[in-house]
Amino acid sequence: MPRKPFSKSALESSERPLLQRKLPENTPQAIQKRSTARGQVDVSAQGLLVRNKTTGTKDFVRDFTDFVNEYPHHKLIVQQLLIGAQLHAAKRLITYQSHQDIYYSIQEFVLFLNSAEPINKSVKGVADVDGQVCMNFRSFLIRSYPGRTVNRKRYGALKNIFISLKNKYKGQGWVGKEFQWPLGPAMNEQVTEGYSREIHNKLVEGCLVDIKFIMKWMESYKGLVKDGQPMLEYDLSLENLMFDLVMNEQAKRSNGSIKATHVKGFEWVIRITGDVKYYIRENGISIEKFLGIYRARAHELAAKGRPVVGTEVSERGMVYGCDREESGRIATANVGRLYPDWPMQVSFEEAGHLFSSEWSKNTAHGTNKKYSTLEKRLRSALMYMRVGPEHLPYEVGQMAYFSRVAFTMGTIFPFFLFVMLQTGWNFEVVVSISDNLDDHIEEDLLDDDYVIIYGYKGRSDKSQMHRSNKRDKFGAYQVLRFVAAEVTKHLSSPHYLKGKLFQCVISKNLWNKFGRLCAPVTTTNFGHASTEFLLRHGIKLDTDTKSPRIETKRLRTTYETRRREQGLDIDEVSAMMGHSNLDTTVNHYDSDWGAAEILNGRLRKIQRKHEEDFRSYSANLLTDVSLVELREATLRCGSKEELRSVVAPLVGRLNSSEDAVIQLLSPEGQTFIASCLNSRRPDWPGAESFLRTDTPCNYFNRCPLCSQCVIFKEALPFIARRISDLDGLRERLNPLGMV
Repeated sequence: MPRKPFSKSALESSERPLLQRKLPENTPQAIQKRSTARGQVDVSAQGLLVRNKTTGTKDFVRDFTDFVNEYPHHKLIVQQLLIGAQLHAAKRLITYQSHQDIYYSIQEFVLFLNSAEPINKSVKGVADVDGQVCMNFRSFLIRSYPGRTVNRKRYGALKNIFISLKNKYKGQGWVGKEFQWPLGPAMNEQVTEGYSREIHNKLVEGCLVDIKFIMKWMESYKGLVKDGQPMLEYDLSLENLMFDLVMNEQAKRSNGSIKATHVKGFEWVIRITGDVKYYIRENGISIEKFLGIYRARAHELAAKGRPVVGTEVSERGMVYGCDREESGRIATANVGRLYPDWPMQVSFEEAGHLFSSEWSKNTAHGTNKKYSTLEKRLRSALMYMRVGPEHLPYEVGQMAYFSRVAFTMGTIFPFFLFVMLQTGWNFEVVVSISDNLDDHIEEDLLDDDYVIIYGYKGRSDKSQMHRSNKRDKFGAYQVLRFVAAEVTKHLSSPHYLKGKLFQCVISKNLWNKFGRLCAPVTTTNFGHASTEFLLRHGIKLDTDTKSPRIETKRLRTTYETRRREQGLDIDEVSAMMGHSNLDTTVNHYDSDWGAAEILNGRLRKIQRKHEEDFRSYSANLLTDVSLVELREATLRCGSKEELRSVVAPLVGRLNSSEDAVIQLLSPEGQTFIASCLNSRRPDWPGAESFLRTDTPCNYFNRCPLCSQCVIFKEALPFIARRISDLDGLRERLNPLGMV
């Protein structure tokens, strides 16, 4: 209900005295003063306890006290960033997670400042942060937290803190100047770390060991088939039967089973021998006639025979009397002679059927299942064949035989990996090399011993080249030549993959699954083969996975790092890697720990050189005495003895003569910042090229490098001013352009 104008309460309120409020002064100077005061902030008064409201029921609370105690030298920048965080987030209601990203970004930025990450300058406050520091912080996030999705949020939160500070306190010295922020990390961006030098060397060594073995293994196939020991099959001829009987009789008489005086004792053994019964039945003779032949001609016929059973193979596929390696050679030679076209030059069905379990059922000799045919024994020998180390061979079974004839994945992998290590190419560039290798090779115009090898990126069809020595047996050129020669041997094969250099015979148990014998090298079979390669050579990668694999991108990063270690600059490496611009090389390959260590090593070398130059000056420093005071002391001297007592300490310190020191201290001496003992005898580096003999030296900028120079106490303020000017000049230069 509205109050009446003449009511008691209205009258009482009208009698109340008005509050007298002092209005601010309205002069231009006062307005400017108040405007300036609003832009000032007392950073030291900023507290370290943060308590902010969120969109939820839980407040965000964070205490930076312990963190600042751990890094007390960065307390100022923490307080400055907390002010920026309050400006950015405290006046608006945001989620708890958003507050976390904002304040964790401050913590991670300070951790970055105290890390081993190379920084182009000392950062004490917000004003010291520039674009290069931000780029280094970005690299720190990617390297320290690879693949973390919040890296982008943390980087963006820190950027917003800086922008809020510069917008609010623009023009004030403590917030620094404006600069352009580099792009932040991607959502899942992570640095691809190259392999260490030790791992890289082991990979190269393993490839060379395998390549040498496989070259010899494949090149010896034809000679082995031609000259290899034949495998004998079951042959029940009279000579062979007599050979077995004579050997059996000798064994029984030597071990005492039959007495030496018992002439006809062995004939009872002959009568019950299965081979003898089968022979007399097949040839229609009596046992008595056979015994007569044995008595009359046993040794004569045995000399022309050999064991009836032929070459025996054990249940484990070993030829009796041979080790596994020799047994494999015998099996290879005989299979190569019996089936020279298997498997590449026969049909898919025939290649799969030969030496299969179904095929072996029909290989028994006649009705006598006791004796296996030659083919069945060969199958047994092939089943247990090995190529390579016993503990982890390249291939086993029939695949071991195929590796003599054509490449398998286990035998082509070392060549593929070695080409990647030699060239630094992507996986797609290596597989782009076709079976017509000459299309990818051009002569080097600078040196006849070299060639240029070309590959192509599948995404852009851009060529990438590698220079290789033709005379290097294990260079990229010769390795590719060997692969091309072995692959194109089967150019007429129905299973040949036209246009593919790196192709191989896949495992036989996968033929029916994929409907083919050969397949190109893919990332899938590359990964499986790399696991076996690492196990075979005992190479342990820096990973905890149970079955580690070689990563192709890490190989490429390793190549970049090794080239940088050899002294090539980033532009040369970028061209060698076929990158369209330098940013690709810098951001994706020159940002791992190996590249950082190279950069740190070069920086340390420069620092040591600067330190050496700084400490290796020739000038004489007498900063504890004043030239003016010494001159006044010489003027007060009344005799030569007193003058010598003043000059004597300086003669020893300057390693000079008494007359030279007296001349230096005389009122007629030099009045420059750096005094000179003898301007006609300078010894700074290169002085003889600029000055004639007995000519006074006027090159004052060379004084610190000359032993004739003497710097007294008066010179220190001028030197400090000069250093300050140089620091100011360095600050005005673009730090991004200096890196």
